[in-house]
Amino acid sequence: NNLVVGRAAATVTLGGLSQTYNGTGRPATATTQPAGLAVNFTYNGSALVPTNAGTYTVIGTIADADYAGSGTNNLVVGTTLLTVSANNTNRLYGAPNPVFTLGYSGFAGSDTTNQLTSQPTATTPALQSSPRATYVINVSGGSASNYNFGYVTGTLSVTKAPLLMVGDSTARAYGQTNPTFTAQVTGVMNADNIT
Repeated sequence: NNLVVGRAAATVTLGGLSQTYNGTGRPATATTQPAGLAVNFTYNGSALVPTNAGTYTVIGTIADADYAGSGTNNLVVGTTLLTVSANNTNRLYGAPNPVFTLGYSGFAGSDTTNQLTSQPTATTPALQSSPRATYVINVSGGSASNYNFGYVTGTLSVTKAPLLMVGDSTARAYGQTNPTFTAQVTGVMNADNIT
């Protein structure tokens, strides 16, 4: 007759199940009992190691001629922090607000703003008619599957607008008193007047 020697039972304990997105593959780990056995992994049924943030069902199966066993658990790849900062800028009183620019810190690997599904925006409460002062530039919005967002405000400095005053030419005869001098003023903004 035949003597059949079956594979002995072994256990697989999965590890590395809580990770953060960094732009590269995020594999799970495994320990076995007996120790040191080879383990093959699948992630949601695929042998490809996941890169993107998400939750993946991991199955680790022993690959050994003498032992059999497997373990199942969830691998959670969390989003990573992307900090978006409003760059400080300035403008003259009465001028329209400039186009605000943003700076980014925290992109993983070769990621750029192309990985964002919607772009953050910068706004300020300052209007074209707002007086000379310093105003906050707020940042909001923005979404991405692999990032969570932190925002840093910037400042908009509204500075004095220049006025150009050109004296009108006039004349008087020798010995007469000076006339009242007049001038033309340009550069008055909004609904302001020279008074």
